[in-house]
Amino acid sequence: SEYPVRDNAPAVPKGPTSNHGSAKTPSAQQELQAHQRAKERSEVADLERHLDTLQSQSSPQASPRLSRSKSFCDAENRFKHSPELAEQRSFREPGGFRRQFLHTAAEAEGRPWAGRPAAWRNTLMQSIRSGSATMLFFEGLPDDNGPFVRAFSEEAIPRPPSGEGMSNLGVAVTVFKGNVGAAILFAPRSFSIGGWAASLAAFTGMFLFAVLCALRLLACALQHSGTYGELVEKSLGRSGRNACCVAIIMLQMGYCSLYFIFMSQVLVEVFFPSMPLPAAIALISVSLFPMSMVRKVSKLWLANLVGTICAAVGVFCVIGMVGQEAVANDGSWEDRTVAKSSVMLTLGSASFMFEGIGLVIPTFESSREPQRFPLIFVSVMLLIWMMVISVGLLGYLAYGDGVQPNILLNFEGGPVINSIRLLFAFAMFASFPLQLLPAVRLVEGVFFTPASNPTLARKCQKNAFRAGCVAILGLVAILGSTSLDSFVSLVGAAFGGPLAFVFPLACHYQLVAQGRFEKGVDLILGFAGVRSQQLRDERKSQAG
Repeated sequence: SEYPVRDNAPAVPKGPTSNHGSAKTPSAQQELQAHQRAKERSEVADLERHLDTLQSQSSPQASPRLSRSKSFCDAENRFKHSPELAEQRSFREPGGFRRQFLHTAAEAEGRPWAGRPAAWRNTLMQSIRSGSATMLFFEGLPDDNGPFVRAFSEEAIPRPPSGEGMSNLGVAVTVFKGNVGAAILFAPRSFSIGGWAASLAAFTGMFLFAVLCALRLLACALQHSGTYGELVEKSLGRSGRNACCVAIIMLQMGYCSLYFIFMSQVLVEVFFPSMPLPAAIALISVSLFPMSMVRKVSKLWLANLVGTICAAVGVFCVIGMVGQEAVANDGSWEDRTVAKSSVMLTLGSASFMFEGIGLVIPTFESSREPQRFPLIFVSVMLLIWMMVISVGLLGYLAYGDGVQPNILLNFEGGPVINSIRLLFAFAMFASFPLQLLPAVRLVEGVFFTPASNPTLARKCQKNAFRAGCVAILGLVAILGSTSLDSFVSLVGAAFGGPLAFVFPLACHYQLVAQGRFEKGVDLILGFAGVRSQQLRDERKSQAG
């Protein structure tokens, strides 16, 4: 050290020395100054030793001793981002307790969420930010934590603050994506089975029925917060929720199997004409193994967006092509307006078309402007109904009884036709993880307990489980491809009908309906839905 330590400080002479010595007798003032300088040097030395000690303790390289191990704590990060702690985070924001008190009092009074002031749902800074927020086309597309997956989640997802949800365009894209898929290509076959007049009435009735049930389910969510499954449990008990989960699993699995069939048909028609259909389904199953293992579907946002665009473009192209064929047809389709023996199969197929009921609650909760959601939902559903009717009616007018289960198979091969087929195939391929994920998560909850930080072995087990589910879906697709008409009708009648028509009416009857008129309407509509399902089952058993 540059400064001497305390022990090496010069001692202050205490006694007089001889005048004949080498040193003169210091005066009292000199003696005091020397003592002060020694004290200062000693204090500086002590301070330097203390700093050296701190530096050696903080630097492992400077100290030969082993540093104390410190365990990692991620509590602060979990508190900031965990959805389960959203309510606690809202309390810490300015005015959080006031807003919670207002919402609690409003819920006790039965006041719906849409009727509460917007100031109750956000802070001042959030209101300022929302005023300058820009609308992006990519905003609000569904991902692994988005509306499509939260539709079948076991836990309620808190509503995002005002100004931070999906834009109106994002809501429309989500509703469109959840209701338009491979089933629309089966509409011409449904018109051929039941007759064009009966099918037109059936599809229109199912459209009105589906929209009415969706709005009634939304009314339940406004007064009783929770997911679709939680509302069913409140109205029908735990057994009702289990039945709802089973219907969700089977319906989503049915959609995935139908995707397998359609993609394999396109593969055979475009690339491998001599390949058997079961072999094509097996090849599609293997190619979808990696897609089924994706847990963060948000990473596939570009593929999902392109798939949605491909589906929309493909539908309009099909409408244009079947319209041209219908104009050139000789009009033999007029001979079959109603086929009484097959009307019930048409009803089952119609039930398969409007199956976006599970998206109603999570999409509404994720919307930036929830007061506009009913209008957007009805408008998009009306557009989908027009597309389904156009494809079904024009396809039947163009090909009559010779229409194929997949309308794309009726088109003659060529670059344009093959491009349209590939558009639909890519749309189904990109949408497959979104269709599979809700069902797989419900099934995984039975075999795997939740874990915040899963190990590599656990991830491998879940990947193997998902691959096994895809293989089972491939086997179901091989069996269903032998009688595609009955397969679509069975899935729609047995699982789509209860989800779209029975469970929403039961929730509205138990939780919301007041007065004899509202309850009477729920009972009549519910009885009609159950009875139509029984008639479809009886008709299928007689046909079998």
